[in-house]
Amino acid sequence: MPTRRAFWPWIIVGISFAGVIVPHGRGDDRQNLQDLRDAHVKGLPFYANWNVSNFSIEWQLARLQEGHRIIPSIRFPQYDYPDKRGASLKQTYDLYLGPHNSALDEIGAMNVPICLRVNNVAQGFGSPRYRTPKPWTKVPDNSPLIWRQLADGSLDDTPGADYLAPVANWTNEGRLIGESVYLRELQRRIPTPPYWIHTENHEGSYSPSPSREKLSEFKGRGKSVEKTPDGAPIAPPKQWLPLEKIGAVSLRMRSRVEQLGIESDPFLESIHYANLKRDQYRAYYDAMNAAQPEGWRDRMLTSAYSSGIEVGWQSPKYVTDEIGAAPDHRFVDGAGPSFYLGRYMPADLTDRNISKTLDLQRPAWEWIEQRNPKAFRTVFLWLNGKGALTGAKAEKHSVVSPDLWEAVCAWIAWTAREPGRALLLHHWLPSKTKPSQPFFSAAQQAELTELGRSDLAVATQDDYAVAAMRCLNPILDNATIREFWEKGKALPVTYPPGPAKVWLAVATLGGRTLLYAWTPIQAVGETKIAVPDLGDCTIDFGGNHSGYWVIEKGRPNAPAPVIRKLKFK
Repeated sequence: MPTRRAFWPWIIVGISFAGVIVPHGRGDDRQNLQDLRDAHVKGLPFYANWNVSNFSIEWQLARLQEGHRIIPSIRFPQYDYPDKRGASLKQTYDLYLGPHNSALDEIGAMNVPICLRVNNVAQGFGSPRYRTPKPWTKVPDNSPLIWRQLADGSLDDTPGADYLAPVANWTNEGRLIGESVYLRELQRRIPTPPYWIHTENHEGSYSPSPSREKLSEFKGRGKSVEKTPDGAPIAPPKQWLPLEKIGAVSLRMRSRVEQLGIESDPFLESIHYANLKRDQYRAYYDAMNAAQPEGWRDRMLTSAYSSGIEVGWQSPKYVTDEIGAAPDHRFVDGAGPSFYLGRYMPADLTDRNISKTLDLQRPAWEWIEQRNPKAFRTVFLWLNGKGALTGAKAEKHSVVSPDLWEAVCAWIAWTAREPGRALLLHHWLPSKTKPSQPFFSAAQQAELTELGRSDLAVATQDDYAVAAMRCLNPILDNATIREFWEKGKALPVTYPPGPAKVWLAVATLGGRTLLYAWTPIQAVGETKIAVPDLGDCTIDFGGNHSGYWVIEKGRPNAPAPVIRKLKFK
């Protein structure tokens, strides 16, 4: 196992955190630009858009100029393979960088961090440079791919990265991508970012996972008849498939199971799997960092989609006890769950999975943060027209307008917050989505009319994307709210059974309490809510979906809490 180099020196130069050098901004810099430079140092929130196709560099630059805390995201293609995909380096450059050079130059002059968005690192191992000519008589020792035995006895490789393969392949891939001509051209435009985030989709072929059904099966089908003392079902124990079936998926796994014994528990291999995957990714990141010029080296942060804990995430308790967090969180600095309204998770804004997801993730964040000084938090966001209408059609809450979406995103930010830890709201949008595209389909626009919100028929994807990033401006533009964000202690909120009328985030600081409250129903007016440590307080939404209030305990002769609403728009 290679020893990971300590590439974050504990030397403070200017403003620094764990070795990330953040230069001071110019005297005429706007606050949002300085906040982006300081985000990882001071634990501030910021936004990124996953769509780097139609939400162009120019679109992101315009949002920066408007004062938003958006980290510019740039496509980072794994383009330069020695095959047909790399046949025209100029074509790739002209497609992704050439048309945007002016905007890239301006972003470089702003001296803000950037995000390089990669599809799937593991896909690189499907390149011809990692595949040997046929016929094969044995598995090449240095191959990074999964090898299997076909029914006729011949060997075949599948273009998926094998966790049992040598780590050296990942070192090689990190070096090649880190030295790519594409990246060098980008660095000419942005020579010294305060820090840069390498984020990947993390859904490429990477297997075989010992916890997946294709390599293990239940000893019985159907529901388990065994239950815990509190009535919860106990999953039946798993067993390995017969060796010949394992060999049809992975020859290396077959050898591994022969070594472990066919009667061993496949779930125990999850720990070994997580450790090897961590070592491979770390080797990739270390090699990429080492390949960077001075203005980029030791300024890389890493992030990956699908690396947090979700509601329904299954892992045996002894594995999580051993690993301490979601296994895929251990090899990146920034990871977290997804909040996709109407897809995968909650169907409406009253679904308790909204809060359950963050409750599940928080221990994993804390575990990682104790061990990684570079760690930051990420929440992936997504909303579409269907998700905006589902709860409204069920008469559970208002149609999710841009204002309501902004309120929800602000609550997610406050609920995921930890003083001193940066938080990235990463907004997922499909690559074909355009800012000018209507947010609601033609059929959904008819439903809007039935729901009395025909005004939203003209809403665009841009309106909702801007709403998600706009939620951060009150936090950082209002001195009082900002102080609570940076220093306040979060208080847990317990919601009573049934749909919550008001959702809260609460922070305390110096005898004062900051209350962020949002409601899925507009125009609720004055509402009495129970604030932790203060009791019942009456707040007035004034027809808005959300608001901030500072609350102090009343004096002995006037015990009622003193409530002051903060103006932030």
